[in-house]
Amino acid sequence: MEDPQLEIRDVLRLIVSSPSADDQAAAVKKYFIHNAGFNHPLFHIEPGPSSRSTILGVYQYGCSPFVERLDSQQSFCPKESLRLENSPGF
Repeated sequence: MEDPQLEIRDVLRLIVSSPSADDQAAAVKKYFIHNAGFNHPLFHIEPGPSSRSTILGVYQYGCSPFVERLDSQQSFCPKESLRLENSPGF
């Protein structure tokens, strides 16, 4: 991403509300590194070989309600990690 703070909303929407599983998989493949970790109140995926596939499985299983509002608290850490706070819309 050229400007993560401007692009992250669109990236998140691609991942959590793609019209097809193929589009969602393409977005995860594009924006997550192969050994990405994932922390969520319901899930924790350790970074490791092929962990990106596990992350995709979490999203495709339906554990990502449509994000209605992405709060402005975004932090880009030195370890290339990103913390997002959002409000789910059901």
